[in-house]
Amino acid sequence: MNPTPQWGKGRYRGIELLGAGGMGAVWKADDRLNQSEVAVKQVRREITGDAPRLALAREFQTLSTLRHPHIISVLDYGFEEGNPFLVMPLLRDSTPLTAAALRHAGVPVESAVRQILQALIYLHRRGVIHCDLKLSNVMVGTDGQVRLIDFGIASESQTAGQGTFTMRYLAPELVSGGSVSPASDLYSVGVLAYQLLAGCHPFEGGDAFALVPRILYEEPDFAHIPGRWVPFLARLLAKTPEARYGSAREAVLALAEAHGMPAPAETADLRESFLQAARFVGRQPEMTALQRRLDSVRQGCGGVLLVGGESGVGKSRLVDEMRTAALCDGLRVTRGQAVMDGGLTYQIWRDVLPPLLLDAHVPSEMAAILRAVVPQIGALTAHTHTVNEPVDAAKRFPGALTTLLVGLQEPTLIILEDLQWAADSVDVLRDLTPLLAERPVLVVATYRSDEMAGLIDNLPGAESIVLGRLSAPALADLSRAILGPDGVSVDLLDDIARQTEGNAFFVVEVMRALAEDAGSLDQIRGAPAAPIMTGGMRHIMRRRLNRAPVWARPLLNTAAVAGRSLDLRVLDVLAGDDVRLEHWLAACADVALFDVVETGWRFAHDKIREALLAEIDDRELAAQNRRVAAALEAVYGEDPAYAGVTARHWAEASDPERASSAAQRSDIYHRRTSAHKAAQHMLRSVLARMDDSRDAAYSVPLYLALGERHVELGEFAEARRAYERGMAVAAEHGITRGLVRGPLGLAYIEWRTGDINAAFALFERVLETDDADVLSRARALNFMGSYYVASLDFARAEPFYREAEQLCLAADNNEGLLLTRGNLSYLYLMNGRAEAGVQAAQAARELAVQEGNGLAEASALVNLTLGLCYIGEFDEAERTIDMFDGLIERIGERFLSAYGLRTRAILSELRGDYAQACPLYLRAIDAFDAMDSPVEVIHTRVEMIHARCAMGDFDAARVQLMAMLDDARSIEDREASDVIVYAGALLAASLGQTGFAQAWLDALGNGAKVGGYYLAMVRRSIDALLAHDDPARRRKVAPPNGDILDAIRAAFDEDFPA
Repeated sequence: MNPTPQWGKGRYRGIELLGAGGMGAVWKADDRLNQSEVAVKQVRREITGDAPRLALAREFQTLSTLRHPHIISVLDYGFEEGNPFLVMPLLRDSTPLTAAALRHAGVPVESAVRQILQALIYLHRRGVIHCDLKLSNVMVGTDGQVRLIDFGIASESQTAGQGTFTMRYLAPELVSGGSVSPASDLYSVGVLAYQLLAGCHPFEGGDAFALVPRILYEEPDFAHIPGRWVPFLARLLAKTPEARYGSAREAVLALAEAHGMPAPAETADLRESFLQAARFVGRQPEMTALQRRLDSVRQGCGGVLLVGGESGVGKSRLVDEMRTAALCDGLRVTRGQAVMDGGLTYQIWRDVLPPLLLDAHVPSEMAAILRAVVPQIGALTAHTHTVNEPVDAAKRFPGALTTLLVGLQEPTLIILEDLQWAADSVDVLRDLTPLLAERPVLVVATYRSDEMAGLIDNLPGAESIVLGRLSAPALADLSRAILGPDGVSVDLLDDIARQTEGNAFFVVEVMRALAEDAGSLDQIRGAPAAPIMTGGMRHIMRRRLNRAPVWARPLLNTAAVAGRSLDLRVLDVLAGDDVRLEHWLAACADVALFDVVETGWRFAHDKIREALLAEIDDRELAAQNRRVAAALEAVYGEDPAYAGVTARHWAEASDPERASSAAQRSDIYHRRTSAHKAAQHMLRSVLARMDDSRDAAYSVPLYLALGERHVELGEFAEARRAYERGMAVAAEHGITRGLVRGPLGLAYIEWRTGDINAAFALFERVLETDDADVLSRARALNFMGSYYVASLDFARAEPFYREAEQLCLAADNNEGLLLTRGNLSYLYLMNGRAEAGVQAAQAARELAVQEGNGLAEASALVNLTLGLCYIGEFDEAERTIDMFDGLIERIGERFLSAYGLRTRAILSELRGDYAQACPLYLRAIDAFDAMDSPVEVIHTRVEMIHARCAMGDFDAARVQLMAMLDDARSIEDREASDVIVYAGALLAASLGQTGFAQAWLDALGNGAKVGGYYLAMVRRSIDALLAHDDPARRRKVAPPNGDILDAIRAAFDEDFPA
């Protein structure tokens, strides 16, 4: 039994063979990504002959961009085991063209022929010749629409002997061995029309050999053809191409005149095909480098490659060429597009992932996480998933994405466009870059270098190509690609170069405008550019937009407001009953305003959209934004994933109430998904469109939310500004409710930056606030308990935790309960109650798993690891910290990640593996320092001092101690202060200053408040050093350093023993 055929790396699975012919076989197939049925044409390899795969792929790429009401679209293409294939929609309510089919659909023959000719106008303009027009390759729908199928594997240099053609429809010049041309397609239309009218072929009778001389020499019999058709058909069926109509447009005009039909609306002429499909020029060094990278990917060496440049310089065209080359090389290729103002969370990955998940063996837990971004994952992967999506699934998405991409075995190219609008993905790429170096996966990301100039500095290890504007020789090459070997005059080329400064998009626009004025492309070679350039590029863009039909312009303006990518569901609502969306798309594509990428529509360039927006006055712009916002809500309802986009449109519409409501829904969604940068961008965008003096009630909640998003990323200075701005606006306008997040956030900032007393006062203020909710009160109680832990007053700390615990239990608030139980476990560990700490950590972890809260689970695992270390269960501690590492990699939370590094270092130190411990301590110090957390830096340094002393590396220990003194001057943390004192004693003893060390221990032993672990660790080390005080050893190390003790006294202004 033959296996079920598949195409596109398993995306398409054959269901039923629909037919086979000269071109190949056509299958009904299941498109597993879109969960729909399609038609797949498997082209016979001999049809393509010796055509290079790259040339053939470019041909298919051209076909895939064709969108016209009377042409069956090519949705996808590729090569499967060397055989090319095309994917098209499955036409369910259509039948092959016959007179009976037309009567059944109520379509006159002249209307059907007109639709065929309109399709040919579109095809020929884009350099595509059908080559096999016949009744069975034209479908008639029950809606009266006529569509061409099976077109396009031919060029004008191809002859009949080099392809598969149907003899009965072959033009005489092709029978004689000539080349195909638009005129040969027109001849086939004549045969079709004759058959529909007369019910037979114009040269009926005999076999194929008998047909050849009749085609070449006999004239058709028009006796049974209606009179008004005869002149039209006679010209279509002329024996020579020159005697036929000069173009499909000329033929459709003649048809309209013969039948009294209105002439079709004017469309752009043939020049558009040359402008849109000009040969790729000016980037050969870059393309050579990219091809080398593709070759290395096939050898298992991937990475991240950035392609930068200003808008219009040619980034998309470059990656289009790379995509085509990659498909030819047999790579899996997938592509994502970011959208301005952010779009959905991790928008840029939403189209990338589904093809990669086809038949992948994804663990159930990972699949549950990825479902937050790929809802249809269950229909794609190799097995059914029963695990529920965790509540923090999207927080863990970056880790799951990294694991998935690193695990890919097949050479893969991932294209990400407009990374400057995908801030939430830069950190993901930073983590991916080193991991892909030895994997067969290459991520190519384009970005606007003028909007994100420092991107390469944020992605160490990534490769970079920055596209400059076209040079003078490249401009000359482009002009020759468009106009032929002669190109344009030197003077005109200089004019164009001066006016466009080599921006590829502007160059093509200037040539388009020049051609419109001159009448054709070949008339502009010597024309002066100066007249057309009057008014600059804005004037040229306005001319471009004016080519759109008048009836299409209102919806075109609305689409520009909605964004570059076209959401057809939303546009369908906006179009209403006045505009048929399919025809509107075709009309705008006809004048090159839209193009097709993969299976979606978008503006051909963002500069086109920007030019449209520039033409809309402020009042109309507000009205258009209101329409878009209402349409988004009509289509997507309360879906929080779309709330951010909706909020920005309400803000632009000067509706602050709706904007604030939608922005707050979006912020909650972003908080749940840990997309903090995306949330920041959204909130700033909405706030920028509000007036604080007028909209205070709506802007204050957004300032407070913005502060929270900055806190989550450790951006404390920015967070403070946002909180303080929100509180100031509230005070100025008498707003007193709903403000608890302000003092709570400011308290957290003071805590993390070392001003513990200020934090405590703010937490007290939260508890005194009437409208504080349960979670806010629980957070305040927890932080106040942690204040006393930091002050080493454990007896006063525990009641705060117990009160928070009872509060959360009564309100069934598990988020607050998780925070509380985690802090209780840490309290026990610091107070020398390791067994109780282990039990509390285990209980916290169980609750976190029950709630699906990966962040709380990771925190519990850290505390559990410490507790196991303190009771000597090192093997179990190792297994626990390994579990933490796997979890935190998926979550990507920075603070906990740094805690994990320090905890693993402690474990290594307690096991005596100081060589492993010290580098981990250094990494943790760097991580805490990057988050501006001096308290945690100090705690980590003392751990490292202990390890260095144990190794006998006293110079390195002294460096860490002096750095700790600098850190300590800016904070008020009793625990950190006393830890430094004991670290100094430890170092003094290590250096032979035993008198100083013993005096410190005697003076501070009972009065100091250092927690159980630190006290035990330092005292044990000092006692060991004192017990083995060896004068010989002291002579081998640095001489006594009284400056250490002097520095400690100066730092704390204390009377320590001399």
